[in-house]
Amino acid sequence: MDRIITGRYARALFDIALEKNCLQSYSEDAALMADTIENTPELGKILLDPGISNEQKLEILKKSFEGAEDDIFGLFAVLFKKNRQTELTGVLRHFCELVREHEGITVATVESAVELDNDRLEKIRKSLSDNLNKRVETDARVLPELIGGIRISVDGHLIDSSILKQLENLRKELSGSTPA
Repeated sequence: MDRIITGRYARALFDIALEKNCLQSYSEDAALMADTIENTPELGKILLDPGISNEQKLEILKKSFEGAEDDIFGLFAVLFKKNRQTELTGVLRHFCELVREHEGITVATVESAVELDNDRLEKIRKSLSDNLNKRVETDARVLPELIGGIRISVDGHLIDSSILKQLENLRKELSGSTPA
């Protein structure tokens, strides 16, 4: 779905949550739901199965996420009615982005060749937070192809101190030089 359309649904949910002063609980529910739907292939298949009615899909979600905010289920009902169930997680993720933006939080994606321990991630988070003058959350990912070092993506900027990048730079430098 077009990000503009996804944004409209997310914005509608955001406005409701803001009006009810429940941004945090809605955001927690939305993040949990998006993670669960993305990481549970069986649930994804059910949501896309044309042989299962929208009402049944909604009931399955209500049972799966018992205790979640009713307005989120209302959003699901609208998405099902408009035949946009493929965009459930996109809308939920976009909603979470709106909440973070509203709260002045930015997310930094920290990629490394090996898993970073919590102390190292906290130092990176604090350093970014101090430099950006924003609250920063980290999303750590392991990418063995980086060989070593780290790569950080935050607010449209890329900080790449990976061994892979250094090797690429060296390759460019060597291929650009002419033999004596």
